Amino acid sequence: MTLGRTDRVLLAVVWAGTALLLLTPLVITKETIFPLVVGKALYSRTLIEIVFLAWAVLAYRRAEYRPPRSWILILLGAGLVVAAVSACFGISVQRSFWSTYERMQGVVDQAHWFAMALVLVSVIRPAHWRILLGAQVIIGSGIALVAVGQYYGLEALLWDETVKSHLRITTTLGNPIYVGGYALVNCLLAAGLSVHGLFIVGKERAGVGETKWRRWGWAIAAGGTGLALLNGWVVTLAGARGPFLGLLAGIVAVGLLYVVVTRSKRVRMVGLGVAGLFAVVAVLMVASVTIERSGPAKRLDNPLFDRLASFSRSTVDTRIAAWEAGWEGFANAPVLGWGPENFIVVFGRYVDDGVGARMLVHDHAHSKPIEEMATKGALGLVTYLALWVSILVVLLRTGRRLQPTDRVLFLFAGGALAGQFVHRLSSPESVDASLLFTLVLAFVASVAAALGDGSKSDRWTPWRAWPSILSEQGARVARSCGRPVLLLAAVALAGTGAYTHASIYSSARATSVAVAAGARELGIDPRWVRQNYVQAINGFGPLANKPRMFMFEFVTYHWQSLRVYAPGEADVFMRMVEAEAREVMRTEPGNWELIALLARLHYRAGTTDPEYRETAQRYADAARRLAPNRREVQLLP
Repeated sequence: MTLGRTDRVLLAVVWAGTALLLLTPLVITKETIFPLVVGKALYSRTLIEIVFLAWAVLAYRRAEYRPPRSWILILLGAGLVVAAVSACFGISVQRSFWSTYERMQGVVDQAHWFAMALVLVSVIRPAHWRILLGAQVIIGSGIALVAVGQYYGLEALLWDETVKSHLRITTTLGNPIYVGGYALVNCLLAAGLSVHGLFIVGKERAGVGETKWRRWGWAIAAGGTGLALLNGWVVTLAGARGPFLGLLAGIVAVGLLYVVVTRSKRVRMVGLGVAGLFAVVAVLMVASVTIERSGPAKRLDNPLFDRLASFSRSTVDTRIAAWEAGWEGFANAPVLGWGPENFIVVFGRYVDDGVGARMLVHDHAHSKPIEEMATKGALGLVTYLALWVSILVVLLRTGRRLQPTDRVLFLFAGGALAGQFVHRLSSPESVDASLLFTLVLAFVASVAAALGDGSKSDRWTPWRAWPSILSEQGARVARSCGRPVLLLAAVALAGTGAYTHASIYSSARATSVAVAAGARELGIDPRWVRQNYVQAINGFGPLANKPRMFMFEFVTYHWQSLRVYAPGEADVFMRMVEAEAREVMRTEPGNWELIALLARLHYRAGTTDPEYRETAQRYADAARRLAPNRREVQLLP
């Protein structure tokens, strides 16, 4: 395949952007609100937009870089379409598309990862996937080293921001459950590379063929084993049940896949490997609890044994309460749900008056199937389950057709996907989880697509896939319009990003400044705080409700001092509150948390200015209708 200079440049941009995308988990923007989330989302979206645009031009010019026919890609796209339709008919279109600064997900984020999956499947060839997955394992193992350093208090691998908000390891990902979920995928990928290295060595001894990888077989096997052990250890250090159970499920899935797709003698070797991995995980669990630690690491504990054995703990009870609320929400909106990212509305309406009344507010169901049911209805759940069924079918059909050496990493990738599926049954999602899921899913789809004859007919052409639907004239129209539409979509995505990313970053930064300035006990300058909140709210409207919430909390907490020492600013703040409250009711009419906060704010203002009491009562009544069982709503006067 001979490429011109322009095509080589475009291909280089795709590869460079993909390589840089793997560094997403390392990104931290300390100057913004939610520094472990906002920066990662903006960084990954920017790279995806650049890569997608370069690929769209490349695909326009070269047929071999167009998407192959793949049910995985079709169902992934169907999930995006269902999410968009559900968002348009949901209770808050704005939140469905843009989410919040705390999550940075929504339909916009889903569209970016779908675009990245298209690029990976279309461009990365099976021979190059080992390089890409190996790079991912190396980067993931670097984060694993940070986790070990945090756990044992090693100053060289530890900084204050990673430990000040949790009693368990958080690294650069922000939550122990994210750390465990990230490590479990890297553990299984590293194990796949290790076994692949052993196959290379065995192939060399048998004198079969020539490959530039043979001489590195032992090095790959040894390095992969070490990195797999390191990441498996971190899964146990995270002390989270979901990632640990996901790791065990992934190991079991690899063994079962091997048993189903092959009957060769190597199955016994793989079975022994699976048993060995189980033993290693058990040893690491014991080591995690028994090894003596000192210094600042003493305040970090590993409760893995206790958390696995005690299913009556509050985290389990709260998840069950959230799942029950999600089921009730699904029963009341069974077709399209309440809209993506609107689980907080479902939570408030349907959570029970027991554990659910007192638990921490859940803006996500902490279970992917329940989240799909509640926010996207039956259509969302069906497309989600159909995607996983297609993954299983592809793993079985393609696994049987691959050569033993090529089959190894493919089946371990299937185990990684199985581990993620189990992990997602009880855990929320994050940017790094989306990255790994897209990467591994694209690898599976790419290998499956490559088993065709590689001709032009193997590229995705709907007019050939469904000839009964499109007439010959319609097929010609599809062929002539398909490439321009793809190019326009890439330009639109990149243009939207160029317009929004700077505004999102600026707004998140102004929010961080306002929150920090308003949190001081002494020397607060209310005018400076207000100006920053104005900048934060006006900076990017679709995400403005989070800055509004922080501003409402500031006015509530400081109202009496504002009324005494800065009465003019107090009046200005209240006028601003009234204006922003109308925007809240317009954009998120079901967000009971914001409405209850407005009630508390006006009750506090009513202690000095009685005219606010009637407004407070109106907001309190609205909050009670939206979240009748929540304790903070019941405690409103």
